[in-house]
Amino acid sequence: MKSKIYTLLLILPLLALVGCNEDKPQEKKVESLSITPDAKEMTVGETLELKVTQQPNLNKKVSFRSLNAELATVSDKGVVTAVAKGETTILAEVDGVSATCKVTIKEEQQQVPKEDFIVETQEITPTNIFVSITAKDPNMRYAVNAGTEEAYNNIIKNRESQPNANREWWKTLSGGDLGSDAYREAVKNDSYQGTEEFDLGSISGSEYPYPANHTIVLRVYGMDQDGKELTKVYEYKLQTKPRTPNVDLTFKVEGITAGAMPTTVKIIPSDQTKPYYFAVQPKKYVDFYKKAQEENKPIDGVPPIEMMCLRLVQGSLQQDPLPDVFKTGLHQFEMSDFTLQPKRDYVLIIFGWDKELGLTTDPAYFEFKTPANATN
Repeated sequence: MKSKIYTLLLILPLLALVGCNEDKPQEKKVESLSITPDAKEMTVGETLELKVTQQPNLNKKVSFRSLNAELATVSDKGVVTAVAKGETTILAEVDGVSATCKVTIKEEQQQVPKEDFIVETQEITPTNIFVSITAKDPNMRYAVNAGTEEAYNNIIKNRESQPNANREWWKTLSGGDLGSDAYREAVKNDSYQGTEEFDLGSISGSEYPYPANHTIVLRVYGMDQDGKELTKVYEYKLQTKPRTPNVDLTFKVEGITAGAMPTTVKIIPSDQTKPYYFAVQPKKYVDFYKKAQEENKPIDGVPPIEMMCLRLVQGSLQQDPLPDVFKTGLHQFEMSDFTLQPKRDYVLIIFGWDKELGLTTDPAYFEFKTPANATN
């Protein structure tokens, strides 16, 4: 009798448990998802909000995932941000079902949108570019930088952004930290408002004059008083004009004989009205560019001999006072004007140079050697 009662006591709780399980409703699950849009072309920096529809509509939380976050990221609310050029997929999931959106990301178009700035080209020469810039907001300060494409790429390689490079420059210029009175004064003096006209060469530092037939990158962005960007950095690419064919200009030199150190040198151009440039450089300097020219190895996209002439002129234009190396007509000079080392091979280099046209002739070379007792 006791065993029957004990068995019954064991069975009753199990029956009660079964009865409870039968009364509990089963959780409903989402059977399918659809996503809008299911494909989208975007540009770098653009955002997109995805819309996900559940069937049945249970209003469950959807999880989002990017299959390549280096190209595009997605928030937990389904907002996609394009990061870099390429293709990836955004995945939406709930209850084991999913939907996808294919995202194709293109590079941002190289133009200056009218909503922030208007850039107008005024004049282009083989050595320089002139533009006007108008900010839509006349009260917003903006920064302007320009230089060759190669120089810009070097800046970005060493700095995470152009604004960051500018801020470092203003710190150096002012000797103050970001936010200090001296720093803000430097920012104010090196930025612009409203409409301004620009000689891009004058804001490119040592890069002026520019190479002929070369890509120049203009960068503009709006900023606050500390130089922090209020707009994105807009890039505008321009091309200098091709080099003018050689003009009819040749040179004779008196006072230089092979292997001898000259004292007084006279330059005699064939045309007394056309401008030219002259310099004295070590022969090794000239040989470097001649070899690169023979091997057809451009330097930063510029023919080597043209680059040599360009760098000589750039170096002279950075000096204050401006050296007496830009001439027209006959010119006589003393070799003692130059600092020369003894027992070295040197070259007098002469080439036509016009401020607007740039290099107008191929360079002429006149070699000489300094004696062991040279004291220049």
